[in-house]
Amino acid sequence: MAPRTSKMVVAIDFGMTFTSVASAHSEVGQDAFTFEIIHNWPGLTTPTSRLPSVLSYPEGNYQWGSLAYAFKPTYAWFKQLLDRQTPYNEFRDANFERVTNQTLVEPAPGKEPEQMVADFLRGVCLFLMEYLSLLLTPATTLHFWFSTPVVWGDAARMAMREAVHLSGIGSHFPGSVNFTSESESAARYIVEREGDRFQTGDVFCICDVGGYTIDSASYRVFSREPVLRLTQLTESRGLRCGAMTVEMRFLDLMIDRFDKAFEIAFHREGAMASSFMVKFVELKERYNGTDLEWRLELKLDVIHSRFYDTRTSEILLTPDDLVYIFQAVIDNSIRLMGAQLNEADRESYRHGGCGVKYVCVTGGFANSPYARIRYDEFAKERDVELIIPDHPAIATASGLALLGVHNVAYIKKECARTYGLYHPDLMLTTGDNVERPIIRRVDMMQRTPPKITWLFYKDVSYEENFLYSRRFELLNAVDTTMIKTVTVYAIDKSDPEDKRNMIHPDDLERPAHVDINLSDIQLDHHPRVVRNGKTWYQVLIDVNAILCLKKGELNIEVSANGTICGHCQVLTAWG
Repeated sequence: MAPRTSKMVVAIDFGMTFTSVASAHSEVGQDAFTFEIIHNWPGLTTPTSRLPSVLSYPEGNYQWGSLAYAFKPTYAWFKQLLDRQTPYNEFRDANFERVTNQTLVEPAPGKEPEQMVADFLRGVCLFLMEYLSLLLTPATTLHFWFSTPVVWGDAARMAMREAVHLSGIGSHFPGSVNFTSESESAARYIVEREGDRFQTGDVFCICDVGGYTIDSASYRVFSREPVLRLTQLTESRGLRCGAMTVEMRFLDLMIDRFDKAFEIAFHREGAMASSFMVKFVELKERYNGTDLEWRLELKLDVIHSRFYDTRTSEILLTPDDLVYIFQAVIDNSIRLMGAQLNEADRESYRHGGCGVKYVCVTGGFANSPYARIRYDEFAKERDVELIIPDHPAIATASGLALLGVHNVAYIKKECARTYGLYHPDLMLTTGDNVERPIIRRVDMMQRTPPKITWLFYKDVSYEENFLYSRRFELLNAVDTTMIKTVTVYAIDKSDPEDKRNMIHPDDLERPAHVDINLSDIQLDHHPRVVRNGKTWYQVLIDVNAILCLKKGELNIEVSANGTICGHCQVLTAWG
């Protein structure tokens, strides 16, 4: 039966340097979707899929995107503020900040990082709702999709969710809100564009070169019919050295050669919004590694320099200059791809499969002819086939929209972190779910330090909706609270210690907790003992934890005597 509602998927690839948006729409009574990449943004006269991720706050109001450049200070790279575990000074570049006339990785006065991201996303969404208004009716259901870098920890991902919530997306703009990783979004786009190449058993590696991060993961095609089904072979990995490094190196070179003369001229022309930078982007997308001199017009107050032609007012770039400008991004992405290929080959051979057949590169940097040449050389050295799809710059946004329309089925995915439960009064029953005598339990609690019970492990592949089900013993002393707060711990290690006092506190994240309410449990029906003048009860509780890696969710439910007495959800358990 045809659907009675229309569906609108809004996929927002909010990047550190640029943001792209894709939409997918189906009419009432139709199953087919119409896809669109948003190219017309406020403040831009030339259509582009790349909206600058910048903000300003003139007179207490916010301006976003290209409109923000007209007001100072202009805040850029504020997305990274969500990752509080990474020192911000790792991202600050004094030269780049001064030359571009932007404030980098710094909160606006009186603003938390989540509020800044929320302001930007709210501006984007208000524009999108107006832009798409002719397609939106009371019968339209909205579905928003976002992606986050794989280098982020749980706390940063939760901060991103909070920012989306504060923006009104999902409430003021009603609809479902969904998250995934950037590498998975890129993989979905590759599957859509190049899926006819992939046969059952093929292994492919994805490398998504974003503005500030490079994300990578590897997959095996499990089956093609009735739907394409994938198994993730390796953990998603990332580096903080994206395509923006090219601009940073270029501007560093200009300052080194022309000093204040360049700064003055660059600011006069509009800095990052100038036609000079537009021409540099065009150069990036034309340079193919040939030994030619390249020229960029900019009027400088320079008398003598072998790198400046005063007759034509042009800056001269040598072949060595361009190699230097591109080198870091290319070398780092190739290094990451090489590590992924090595790991994917090992995993595939271990399970009796073949090695990696394809390496797929996405992100705007893949438009560079020089980068393509270098990636092709790497692919030939590794005896794999290089795939760079059409329009690689919109791969993540398009992949998000595709995920919102018709997902790829995953047989298994790797868990990104190790997750466990902790409370000093909580302990697993014996291996065959047998309850220990309460006297022994009380003695054990007083003699041995409490342990974390790990449920799911980093780098282990789990089936979709994998169920962990075990029975625990929970002690409760009379005259203490009837609500036990059990901490959910996450750690970025595949085989961590279970004794909490043996783990460095900085290594442990606390993405959630479960409040176990014993108020409705008849304790008199459970084992009881008096020890050192204190009365203890022991309650058997059942813990069911479901790992849904496709949605990035870990759902935990606790029950006693068949009665649910606690539950929680961890929203960041991506593979």
